[in-house]
Amino acid sequence: MVETTESLRIALLTYRGKPHVGGQGVYVRHLSKALVDLGHHVEVLGGPPYPELDPRVPLIELPSLEIWADPHRFDCIYQANVRLGRSEDGGKTWTSVAKNTKHVDNHAVAFSPIDPDLVIVGCDGGLY
Repeated sequence: MVETTESLRIALLTYRGKPHVGGQGVYVRHLSKALVDLGHHVEVLGGPPYPELDPRVPLIELPSLEIWADPHRFDCIYQANVRLGRSEDGGKTWTSVAKNTKHVDNHAVAFSPIDPDLVIVGCDGGLY
């Protein structure tokens, strides 16, 4: 084991984090608490059902776990749901990417490998 005196910033992702049964919810509760006890900063991003966590561990609730990382911008992520969400701080805060000219109910996000400003969103109404 490597010993370090530096505190780490850790993000844990849980999908269907049932708090009392199953593996993920129980596991993420104990793992996140142990990491905080060691002096690290831990945040959990999770979808419903949400896990129950130690009070020192913030939970970022994601109603849908369809998440895409922008390959051109560090800490920029998109969440596809009925509305398209965008975070520029790694999921701490979210804004809606509102487009009145397209169909709602987003399912996929793709990024141009050439143009960092081109984001393609797939929804029930097609590609935008």
